[in-house]
Amino acid sequence: MEKVIPPQSELSPQMTSLQSSFSPIKYIPGDAVTLQEAGKRPAILAHSCNSVGQWGKGFVMEIQRRWKTPRQEYLKLPVPIQKGFVQFVEVEPGITVANMIGQGNPNEASPVDYEAIRTALATVRTKAIESGAAVHMPRIGSGLGRGDWSIVEKLVQDEISSHGVDAIVYTKTPSHVRVGGKIFKREN
Repeated sequence: MEKVIPPQSELSPQMTSLQSSFSPIKYIPGDAVTLQEAGKRPAILAHSCNSVGQWGKGFVMEIQRRWKTPRQEYLKLPVPIQKGFVQFVEVEPGITVANMIGQGNPNEASPVDYEAIRTALATVRTKAIESGAAVHMPRIGSGLGRGDWSIVEKLVQDEISSHGVDAIVYTKTPSHVRVGGKIFKREN
């Protein structure tokens, strides 16, 4: 079931007070697995996986080319994997891959689950705050998940950026975005 995100005017006083630590999402061209904006600071590379234990298409292949352990650990999870669950896999000192279960069966018309992504992002945020990490990601949920990036972007703002955690979203060049089922070229 798709979660409706409330407009700014309907946010609770607690959410409104979080805006004082708001850090905007930083968009940069490139491949998220390069973590070119990580520097010496710890980094969490967040991406969305499906709940049925299938690994083999999309961004996970880029992860697999650089590190083997995120796939190995994901495939050990009992299926079906609970949506919203996050598996953290340290791949190098200071670099952790977050396998977020934010999608259902990839054969569904729209496997993305916005509430699962919200739950997973909140877990990633907690880990980022504890470790002092920035959160790096591709445009999660809007590729093979066939979700609407404008909805996911709001979730990233609500669950990561509004809590003062740096969110860095990598966009391939030329970058495209899916909005309402249509794909548009994004002008950065």
